[in-house]
Amino acid sequence: HNLGWYYMKHRKMQEALEYFEKAYNIRKETYGDKDSRDIAASLNSMGSVYVDIFKFEKGNRDEDEHNLDQGLEYQIRSLEMRKRLFGDNKNSDFVYSYSRLGETYKQLGDNGGTTKNNKSAAYYYEEALKCYKKMLSATYELYESCTHVYVAASLQRMAEIYEKQD
Repeated sequence: HNLGWYYMKHRKMQEALEYFEKAYNIRKETYGDKDSRDIAASLNSMGSVYVDIFKFEKGNRDEDEHNLDQGLEYQIRSLEMRKRLFGDNKNSDFVYSYSRLGETYKQLGDNGGTTKNNKSAAYYYEEALKCYKKMLSATYELYESCTHVYVAASLQRMAEIYEKQD
């Protein structure tokens, strides 16, 4: 799984996808049909790669739509699994799911999508922000001050979406 992140960071998306898929298959063999935090992470990572392939490796329109659709499918499956695993106990796993879903819907909206896509993007960024705030309020008591780059990124992306709606 970590090799997938290495390749993703260096925008070698096919290699990243290969390692995320290997990790997913190993995790499926390990856990079987049971929900698992690791399987949810692999699904979300594979979804992220497909969205980044769309962002950085433009192909023909059909390929682009497939990449976004595939990314969205994996990310939604990941979020659904996390909800089954953790219920209302939103943790850092949810932050990543919500942020990536926000990014995917933003890409759909930027790619000639509908206002519904932009509203979905805003919804998921807002959910990510709620999770950040919950996590940061607990952390704040321990460290007295805490900032997080993802909070700023979510706020920035939400602002971009709301600007488009005006």
